Amino acid sequence: AIFLMASSPWPFVFRFVTIEDLFQCRLVCKEWKMCCEDDQLWNEKFEADFRSASLLASRAMLKSIQQPNACVWFICCHKLRRIVQSKALQRIMGLEDKENLSQAITVLLYHPLVRAFIGFPDKDTYELFTGEENTFIFKYREHEIQAFIVRYNLNAISMSKKQIKSTYVNRRLSDTELIISLCTILRGKLRVQFFILREMFEHLCGPVNTPRITIEFLKSFKGMFIVFQKKASDSEDLSWILLRSQLRFIVNDKESLLEAVCSILKEHKTPGIREKPFRAKFERCTGLPFGLCSNKSLKKYMLAHSDRIQYSGNKLFLVAE
Repeated sequence: AIFLMASSPWPFVFRFVTIEDLFQCRLVCKEWKMCCEDDQLWNEKFEADFRSASLLASRAMLKSIQQPNACVWFICCHKLRRIVQSKALQRIMGLEDKENLSQAITVLLYHPLVRAFIGFPDKDTYELFTGEENTFIFKYREHEIQAFIVRYNLNAISMSKKQIKSTYVNRRLSDTELIISLCTILRGKLRVQFFILREMFEHLCGPVNTPRITIEFLKSFKGMFIVFQKKASDSEDLSWILLRSQLRFIVNDKESLLEAVCSILKEHKTPGIREKPFRAKFERCTGLPFGLCSNKSLKKYMLAHSDRIQYSGNKLFLVAE
């Protein structure tokens, strides 16, 4: 007989069932499947195994189309646990992360590459996993994830010869793997110049893959990357590369620039916004400083659009309609 706890939707006996047996119990019937995937039950399992029930809530960090249930998430966390506890990562981790397994795993989840590795890629890259062509595959192995994380945290100068050798990537990556690696590099950065991006990519993914990172390659994935050149005659190496998912506004012509400016000012109708905070907010929202987007100074730009924008007393206002 199975006894139900008054305060819990799952059978009391499941508290004492092993993880392996719980996976089997899920297959018995729909009712047992619901019980075996209950968050309250898995809170206890996470507390016992990872010494932290909060790791279950870390699922919210995923930007995938579908969230995993608690049972699947437990398996994902075990995959990340092996990476965190590897010798390669233990050598570069701080004392706090070494002592707090849950925190160390949560830090890894900030990387798009890691989220893809556990089977839950971000929404904007999900379509790359559903193609039938050979290029649309993701086969990063566990030791390659370890190598990527090590190189992401250490530059070539601060790495030992042993670390450089053990983390060297000599495999030709698929297009999907290239793209997600680039997304990981660009995450948290407003913009990166193309020649710097290539240098960073070569350090992380090896010289064998670097020649494939071209401006044409990035432009072919317009849904993910923005390639910005102030003048068409500028060198490609000086182009700015931005991650589209991090931007509120895409500025690529005069109309989109005016729309971005007005949208920001609309949020500050009263009492307006001073020039310095406006410039900072514009850069956060578009990934670009105002001076790169316009040939005019900010004051002259506002005067040129005085029918929509008012510049008075070092403050910017949106003209009332």
